[in-house]
Amino acid sequence: QIWSRKISILIVFVACVLSFGACSPVFGCQFTYKMVGNVTMIAYLDDACTITQKSRSSAVYFLYVIVNLILTALTSHRFVRLSRFAKASNGRVIVIANRNLFGVVLICTITQMIKATHRFCWVFVAAFGMTDLNVFLQNTYDITHYLATYSATVSLVIFNKQVRHLLINMRFRKPAPASTRIVL
Repeated sequence: QIWSRKISILIVFVACVLSFGACSPVFGCQFTYKMVGNVTMIAYLDDACTITQKSRSSAVYFLYVIVNLILTALTSHRFVRLSRFAKASNGRVIVIANRNLFGVVLICTITQMIKATHRFCWVFVAAFGMTDLNVFLQNTYDITHYLATYSATVSLVIFNKQVRHLLINMRFRKPAPASTRIVL
């Protein structure tokens, strides 16, 4: 057992608190209003609130990435120890399986770091009013978001043969022979 029950519960609790912190609304924000004809419309949150919201969101995501990097380093350390042990005890299958899972973890960590960098840039855009960078970040948001979201699934299909065979059956089966006969 790698972690005790207490450590596991603490990690889950911290993950839930960080997730809630990133999604909770910002209290005390004011809206900027715009008059369109005789109708008052809400245009957007005021600048101070936007900067606060983006800073808080980026800080929480940054903490997530730091924890992710630490856990990836611990996983890497365990994998190296397991590799040494497996060489001594002829456990090549275990090493291959764990190497593939470590590949999934590493890809997920890298894509989350890319998304964290993207989110961190939003803080600078909001704080300094960089409109050109804002346009670039808006155009690349979907790429970074979906890369981070789907990297685990895609890398699992790539690295895990069992998952690949379940999802993408490469063999075409012959139809089973009929079990009943019709005589005319």
